[in-house]
Amino acid sequence: MDGKKIAKLLQQDYRMPKPQHVDDELYQIVMRCWQNDPDVRPTFTELRNQLKDIETKHKRMINMKMYDKQLYANVEDLNV
Repeated sequence: MDGKKIAKLLQQDYRMPKPQHVDDELYQIVMRCWQNDPDVRPTFTELRNQLKDIETKHKRMINMKMYDKQLYANVEDLNV
């Protein structure tokens, strides 16, 4: 999928499904960051605290053994 198509999908409120290699808790944080209404998005302080909590739990958030690079576009290809 080319970058322009990705940009158009995002403008139409498309959000990618949770990648298999990403932990549920981290994906929920990402989804909150993608909210259309900026007032609903977490603040940087909230993000820092949530990520720090995850780090404190020593929880593996991304499993690179399950990463499939064919599922993702290169940001440099967006040309928007």
